[in-house]
Amino acid sequence: MILLMNNNQASNNNSPSNKTSIFFFGTSNFAAIILEKIIAEKLPISLVVSQPDRPQGRKKNIKPTPVKIVAEKNKLKIFQPENFDQTAIDYLTNLKPTIFLVAAYGLILPESILAIPSLGSFNIHGSLLPTLRGASPIQTALLKGLKSTGITLIKMDQQLDHGPIVCQKKITINKSEVYEELEQKMAEKSAQLILEKIQLIISRKIKLKAQAHSQATFTSIIRKQDGQINWNHSAEEIYNRWRAFHRWPKIFSFWNNKRIIFEKISFSTSNEASPKKPGTVFKTKNNQTAIQTKSGLIFPIEVKPEGKNIMSIESFLNGNQNFIGTVLLEK
Repeated sequence: MILLMNNNQASNNNSPSNKTSIFFFGTSNFAAIILEKIIAEKLPISLVVSQPDRPQGRKKNIKPTPVKIVAEKNKLKIFQPENFDQTAIDYLTNLKPTIFLVAAYGLILPESILAIPSLGSFNIHGSLLPTLRGASPIQTALLKGLKSTGITLIKMDQQLDHGPIVCQKKITINKSEVYEELEQKMAEKSAQLILEKIQLIISRKIKLKAQAHSQATFTSIIRKQDGQINWNHSAEEIYNRWRAFHRWPKIFSFWNNKRIIFEKISFSTSNEASPKKPGTVFKTKNNQTAIQTKSGLIFPIEVKPEGKNIMSIESFLNGNQNFIGTVLLEK
Protein backbone atom coordinates (compact mmCIF):
# COMPACT_ATOMS: atom_id res chain seq x y z
CA MET A 1 0.00 0.00 0.00
CA ILE A 2 1.41 3.36 -1.03
CA LEU A 3 0.28 6.66 0.43
CA LEU A 4 1.79 9.93 -0.75
CA MET A 5 0.88 13.16 0.95
CA ASN A 6 1.98 16.72 0.34
CA ASN A 7 2.19 18.51 3.65
CA ASN A 8 2.23 21.88 1.89
CA GLN A 9 -1.14 21.31 0.25
CA ALA A 10 -3.30 24.34 0.91
CA SER A 11 -7.00 24.20 1.64
CA ASN A 12 -9.25 25.14 -1.27
CA ASN A 13 -11.83 27.81 -0.59
CA ASN A 14 -13.68 27.18 -3.86
CA SER A 15 -15.29 23.95 -2.64
CA PRO A 16 -18.98 23.43 -3.45
CA SER A 17 -19.37 23.10 0.30
CA ASN A 18 -16.87 23.48 3.09
CA LYS A 19 -18.04 20.11 4.36
CA THR A 20 -17.83 18.34 0.98
CA SER A 21 -14.94 15.95 0.50
CA ILE A 22 -14.57 14.53 -3.03
CA PHE A 23 -12.25 11.59 -3.74
CA PHE A 24 -11.28 10.79 -7.35
CA PHE A 25 -10.61 7.16 -8.34
CA GLY A 26 -8.86 6.59 -11.67
CA THR A 27 -5.83 5.06 -13.35
CA SER A 28 -5.79 5.37 -17.15
CA ASN A 29 -5.15 8.25 -19.53
CA PHE A 30 -8.93 8.71 -19.95
CA ALA A 31 -9.24 9.28 -16.20
CA ALA A 32 -6.18 11.54 -16.16
CA ILE A 33 -7.69 13.87 -18.77
CA ILE A 34 -10.90 14.10 -16.71
CA LEU A 35 -8.98 14.79 -13.49
CA GLU A 36 -6.91 17.52 -15.12
CA LYS A 37 -10.01 19.21 -16.55
CA ILE A 38 -12.00 19.21 -13.29
CA ILE A 39 -8.98 20.51 -11.36
CA ALA A 40 -8.61 23.31 -13.91
CA GLU A 41 -12.23 24.26 -13.22
CA LYS A 42 -11.45 24.47 -9.50
CA LEU A 43 -13.40 21.42 -8.39
CA PRO A 44 -11.60 20.54 -5.15
CA ILE A 45 -10.36 16.98 -4.90
CA SER A 46 -9.40 15.89 -1.38
CA LEU A 47 -7.77 12.60 -2.37
CA VAL A 48 -6.78 10.78 -5.57
CA VAL A 49 -6.92 6.98 -5.53
CA SER A 50 -5.06 5.13 -8.29
CA GLN A 51 -3.71 1.66 -8.90
CA PRO A 52 -0.11 0.99 -7.82
CA ASP A 53 2.71 1.82 -10.22
CA ARG A 54 3.41 -1.13 -12.51
CA PRO A 55 6.29 -2.26 -14.78
CA GLN A 56 5.77 -1.15 -18.38
CA GLY A 57 7.45 -1.54 -21.75
CA ARG A 58 10.13 -3.96 -22.86
CA LYS A 59 12.46 -3.01 -20.04
CA LYS A 60 9.68 -3.38 -17.46
CA ASN A 61 10.53 -0.09 -15.79
CA ILE A 62 8.18 0.94 -12.99
CA LYS A 63 6.11 3.89 -14.16
CA PRO A 64 3.45 5.97 -12.41
CA THR A 65 -0.12 5.80 -13.64
CA PRO A 66 -1.33 8.71 -15.81
CA VAL A 67 -3.66 9.75 -12.98
CA LYS A 68 -0.82 9.78 -10.45
CA ILE A 69 1.21 12.04 -12.77
CA VAL A 70 -1.65 14.57 -12.87
CA ALA A 71 -2.19 14.33 -9.12
CA GLU A 72 1.48 14.92 -8.34
CA LYS A 73 1.64 17.86 -10.73
CA ASN A 74 -1.27 19.44 -8.89
CA LYS A 75 0.08 18.55 -5.42
CA LEU A 76 -2.89 16.36 -4.50
CA LYS A 77 -2.83 13.59 -1.92
CA ILE A 78 -2.46 10.17 -3.55
CA PHE A 79 -3.48 6.76 -2.23
CA GLN A 80 -2.42 3.61 -4.13
CA PRO A 81 -3.64 0.49 -2.35
CA GLU A 82 -2.51 -2.92 -3.59
CA ASN A 83 -5.97 -4.15 -2.64
CA PHE A 84 -8.96 -2.96 -0.69
CA ASP A 85 -8.23 -4.82 2.52
CA GLN A 86 -9.43 -3.74 5.93
CA THR A 87 -6.53 -1.32 6.30
CA ALA A 88 -7.54 0.48 3.10
CA ILE A 89 -11.21 0.46 4.09
CA ASP A 90 -10.41 1.94 7.51
CA TYR A 91 -8.14 4.58 5.99
CA LEU A 92 -10.78 5.80 3.55
CA THR A 93 -13.59 5.61 6.13
CA ASN A 94 -11.66 7.68 8.65
CA LEU A 95 -11.29 10.49 6.12
CA LYS A 96 -15.11 10.82 6.02
CA PRO A 97 -15.54 11.39 2.27
CA THR A 98 -18.74 12.82 0.82
CA ILE A 99 -18.46 11.55 -2.77
CA PHE A 100 -16.35 9.11 -4.73
CA LEU A 101 -15.92 10.04 -8.40
CA VAL A 102 -14.70 7.06 -10.42
CA ALA A 103 -13.34 7.00 -13.99
CA ALA A 104 -11.50 4.05 -15.54
CA TYR A 105 -10.00 2.85 -12.26
CA GLY A 106 -9.38 -0.54 -13.84
CA LEU A 107 -10.79 -2.75 -11.08
CA ILE A 108 -14.28 -3.41 -9.79
CA LEU A 109 -14.66 -1.61 -6.46
CA PRO A 110 -16.15 -3.82 -3.72
CA GLU A 111 -19.36 -2.87 -1.95
CA SER A 112 -17.35 -2.17 1.22
CA ILE A 113 -15.65 0.70 -0.66
CA LEU A 114 -18.69 2.01 -2.55
CA ALA A 115 -20.62 2.37 0.73
CA ILE A 116 -18.04 4.62 2.39
CA PRO A 117 -18.93 8.12 1.06
CA SER A 118 -22.00 9.71 2.62
CA LEU A 119 -23.56 10.70 -0.74
CA GLY A 120 -22.47 7.65 -2.69
CA SER A 121 -20.04 6.64 -5.42
CA PHE A 122 -20.45 7.84 -9.01
CA ASN A 123 -18.81 6.51 -12.15
CA ILE A 124 -18.36 8.13 -15.55
CA HIS A 125 -18.37 5.47 -18.28
CA GLY A 126 -17.41 5.81 -21.94
CA SER A 127 -20.61 4.58 -23.55
CA LEU A 128 -24.37 5.07 -23.55
CA LEU A 129 -25.17 2.48 -20.90
CA PRO A 130 -26.44 -0.20 -20.79
CA THR A 131 -24.57 -0.79 -24.08
CA LEU A 132 -20.83 -1.48 -24.05
CA ARG A 133 -20.42 -2.20 -20.37
CA GLY A 134 -16.93 -3.24 -19.32
CA ALA A 135 -13.27 -2.38 -19.81
CA SER A 136 -13.03 -1.23 -23.44
CA PRO A 137 -16.08 0.81 -24.51
CA ILE A 138 -14.12 3.31 -26.63
CA GLN A 139 -12.12 0.65 -28.49
CA THR A 140 -15.24 -1.44 -29.02
CA ALA A 141 -17.19 1.48 -30.48
CA LEU A 142 -14.38 1.97 -33.01
CA LEU A 143 -14.06 -1.76 -33.72
CA LYS A 144 -17.75 -1.89 -34.53
CA GLY A 145 -17.48 1.14 -36.79
CA LEU A 146 -20.17 2.98 -34.83
CA LYS A 147 -21.10 6.48 -35.98
CA SER A 148 -21.85 7.63 -32.45
CA THR A 149 -21.31 6.63 -28.83
CA GLY A 150 -21.60 8.55 -25.59
CA ILE A 151 -20.83 8.93 -21.92
CA THR A 152 -22.92 8.01 -18.90
CA LEU A 153 -22.71 9.14 -15.29
CA ILE A 154 -24.14 6.52 -12.93
CA LYS A 155 -24.49 6.00 -9.21
CA MET A 156 -22.51 2.84 -8.64
CA ASP A 157 -23.77 -0.44 -7.25
CA GLN A 158 -21.95 -3.73 -6.74
CA GLN A 159 -22.34 -4.94 -10.34
CA LEU A 160 -20.26 -3.84 -13.33
CA ASP A 161 -21.54 -0.58 -14.91
CA HIS A 162 -24.99 -1.52 -13.60
CA GLY A 163 -26.12 1.34 -11.35
CA PRO A 164 -28.88 3.88 -12.04
CA ILE A 165 -28.20 6.67 -14.52
CA VAL A 166 -27.67 10.28 -13.44
CA CYS A 167 -27.29 11.60 -17.00
CA GLN A 168 -25.96 10.74 -20.46
CA LYS A 169 -24.51 12.58 -23.44
CA LYS A 170 -24.32 11.35 -27.04
CA ILE A 171 -21.04 11.86 -28.91
CA THR A 172 -20.48 11.65 -32.68
CA ILE A 173 -17.58 9.54 -33.96
CA ASN A 174 -15.83 10.90 -37.05
CA LYS A 175 -15.02 8.30 -39.72
CA SER A 176 -11.26 8.87 -39.53
CA GLU A 177 -11.07 9.29 -35.75
CA VAL A 178 -8.53 7.05 -33.99
CA TYR A 179 -8.57 5.93 -30.37
CA GLU A 180 -6.52 8.77 -28.87
CA GLU A 181 -8.66 11.42 -30.56
CA LEU A 182 -11.95 9.88 -29.49
CA GLU A 183 -10.64 9.27 -25.96
CA GLN A 184 -9.62 12.94 -25.63
CA LYS A 185 -13.00 14.16 -26.86
CA MET A 186 -14.95 11.80 -24.62
CA ALA A 187 -12.84 12.57 -21.55
CA GLU A 188 -13.33 16.31 -22.02
CA LYS A 189 -17.10 15.82 -22.36
CA SER A 190 -17.03 13.60 -19.27
CA ALA A 191 -15.34 16.32 -17.23
CA GLN A 192 -17.97 18.81 -18.39
CA LEU A 193 -20.76 16.45 -17.39
CA ILE A 194 -19.29 15.95 -13.92
CA LEU A 195 -18.94 19.69 -13.41
CA GLU A 196 -22.55 20.24 -14.54
CA LYS A 197 -23.99 17.63 -12.17
CA ILE A 198 -21.77 17.72 -9.08
CA GLN A 199 -23.75 20.44 -7.30
CA LEU A 200 -27.01 18.53 -7.89
CA ILE A 201 -25.39 15.46 -6.34
CA ILE A 202 -24.21 17.46 -3.36
CA SER A 203 -27.61 19.05 -2.85
CA ARG A 204 -29.34 15.65 -3.26
CA LYS A 205 -31.37 16.90 -6.24
CA ILE A 206 -30.38 14.28 -8.81
CA LYS A 207 -33.05 12.07 -10.36
CA LEU A 208 -31.86 8.55 -10.99
CA LYS A 209 -33.12 6.36 -13.83
CA ALA A 210 -32.72 2.58 -13.81
CA GLN A 211 -30.85 1.06 -16.74
CA ALA A 212 -32.66 -1.21 -19.18
CA HIS A 213 -30.61 -4.22 -18.11
CA SER A 214 -32.19 -6.54 -20.68
CA GLN A 215 -30.54 -4.40 -23.39
CA ALA A 216 -27.04 -4.60 -21.89
CA THR A 217 -24.07 -5.46 -24.10
CA PHE A 218 -20.53 -6.10 -22.87
CA THR A 219 -16.98 -5.39 -23.98
CA SER A 220 -13.88 -7.49 -23.36
CA ILE A 221 -10.40 -6.74 -22.09
CA ILE A 222 -8.05 -5.88 -24.98
CA ARG A 223 -4.99 -8.13 -25.20
CA LYS A 224 -1.80 -7.81 -27.24
CA GLN A 225 -2.73 -10.68 -29.56
CA ASP A 226 -5.96 -8.90 -30.52
CA GLY A 227 -3.88 -6.66 -32.76
CA GLN A 228 -2.99 -9.47 -35.15
CA ILE A 229 -4.64 -8.86 -38.53
CA ASN A 230 -6.93 -11.46 -40.03
CA TRP A 231 -6.74 -10.76 -43.75
CA ASN A 232 -9.95 -12.75 -44.24
CA HIS A 233 -11.79 -9.83 -42.69
CA SER A 234 -12.93 -6.92 -44.83
CA ALA A 235 -10.73 -3.88 -45.44
CA GLU A 236 -13.13 -1.71 -43.44
CA GLU A 237 -13.02 -4.11 -40.48
CA ILE A 238 -9.22 -4.05 -40.53
CA TYR A 239 -9.21 -0.26 -40.80
CA ASN A 240 -11.54 0.00 -37.79
CA ARG A 241 -9.22 -2.33 -35.86
CA TRP A 242 -6.35 0.02 -36.69
CA ARG A 243 -8.40 2.96 -35.37
CA ALA A 244 -9.34 1.13 -32.17
CA PHE A 245 -5.84 -0.18 -31.44
CA HIS A 246 -3.96 2.90 -32.61
CA ARG A 247 -2.33 3.44 -29.20
CA TRP A 248 -2.09 -0.20 -28.12
CA PRO A 249 -1.69 -3.01 -29.07
CA LYS A 250 -1.56 -1.63 -32.64
CA ILE A 251 -2.27 -3.89 -35.62
CA PHE A 252 0.34 -6.23 -37.01
CA SER A 253 1.06 -9.18 -39.26
CA PHE A 254 4.05 -11.43 -39.85
CA TRP A 255 6.48 -11.68 -42.74
CA ASN A 256 9.49 -14.03 -42.74
CA ASN A 257 8.52 -14.89 -39.14
CA LYS A 258 8.98 -11.28 -38.06
CA ARG A 259 6.30 -8.91 -36.85
CA ILE A 260 5.38 -5.89 -38.95
CA ILE A 261 3.29 -3.21 -37.25
CA PHE A 262 1.10 -1.18 -39.59
CA GLU A 263 1.42 2.27 -38.04
CA LYS A 264 -0.65 4.13 -40.64
CA ILE A 265 -3.02 2.78 -43.27
CA SER A 266 -5.90 3.70 -45.53
CA PHE A 267 -8.41 1.44 -47.23
CA SER A 268 -10.74 1.01 -50.17
CA THR A 269 -13.87 -1.08 -50.36
CA SER A 270 -13.14 -1.76 -54.06
CA ASN A 271 -11.03 -4.66 -55.34
CA GLU A 272 -8.76 -4.79 -58.35
CA ALA A 273 -10.29 -6.39 -61.45
CA SER A 274 -8.94 -9.81 -60.41
CA PRO A 275 -9.15 -10.14 -56.63
CA LYS A 276 -6.22 -11.99 -55.09
CA LYS A 277 -5.96 -14.28 -52.10
CA PRO A 278 -6.48 -12.40 -48.80
CA GLY A 279 -3.11 -11.27 -47.44
CA THR A 280 -1.49 -10.87 -50.87
CA VAL A 281 0.79 -7.82 -51.16
CA PHE A 282 0.85 -6.29 -54.63
CA LYS A 283 1.14 -3.10 -56.64
CA THR A 284 -2.05 -1.59 -58.03
CA LYS A 285 -2.42 -0.13 -61.51
CA ASN A 286 -1.68 3.24 -59.90
CA ASN A 287 1.53 1.80 -58.40
CA GLN A 288 0.19 1.87 -54.84
CA THR A 289 1.26 -0.84 -52.43
CA ALA A 290 -1.89 -2.73 -51.48
CA ILE A 291 -2.87 -5.78 -49.47
CA GLN A 292 -5.89 -7.85 -50.50
CA THR A 293 -8.54 -8.60 -47.87
CA LYS A 294 -11.72 -10.63 -48.00
CA SER A 295 -13.34 -7.58 -49.60
CA GLY A 296 -11.47 -4.40 -50.35
CA LEU A 297 -7.86 -3.30 -50.10
CA ILE A 298 -5.59 -2.05 -47.33
CA PHE A 299 -2.95 0.52 -48.32
CA PRO A 300 -0.01 0.57 -45.88
CA ILE A 301 1.44 4.06 -45.47
CA GLU A 302 3.83 3.66 -42.53
CA VAL A 303 5.17 0.42 -41.07
CA LYS A 304 7.43 -0.62 -38.20
CA PRO A 305 9.36 -3.81 -38.93
CA GLU A 306 10.41 -5.83 -35.89
CA GLY A 307 13.49 -4.29 -34.27
CA LYS A 308 13.43 -1.17 -36.47
CA ASN A 309 12.01 2.33 -36.43
CA ILE A 310 8.81 3.49 -38.08
CA MET A 311 9.31 4.11 -41.81
CA SER A 312 7.28 4.85 -44.90
CA ILE A 313 6.17 1.86 -46.97
CA GLU A 314 8.40 3.18 -49.79
CA SER A 315 11.46 3.11 -47.51
CA PHE A 316 10.58 -0.39 -46.36
CA LEU A 317 10.25 -1.63 -49.94
CA ASN A 318 13.62 -0.14 -50.89
CA GLY A 319 15.26 -2.75 -48.69
CA ASN A 320 12.63 -5.47 -49.04
CA GLN A 321 11.55 -5.60 -52.67
CA ASN A 322 10.47 -9.23 -52.34
CA PHE A 323 7.71 -8.10 -49.97
CA ILE A 324 5.63 -7.52 -53.13
CA GLY A 325 4.00 -10.80 -54.07
CA THR A 326 4.06 -12.13 -50.52
CA VAL A 327 0.94 -13.65 -48.96
CA LEU A 328 0.82 -12.53 -45.31
CA LEU A 329 -0.38 -15.35 -43.09
CA GLU A 330 -1.03 -15.82 -39.40
CA LYS A 331 2.09 -16.85 -37.51
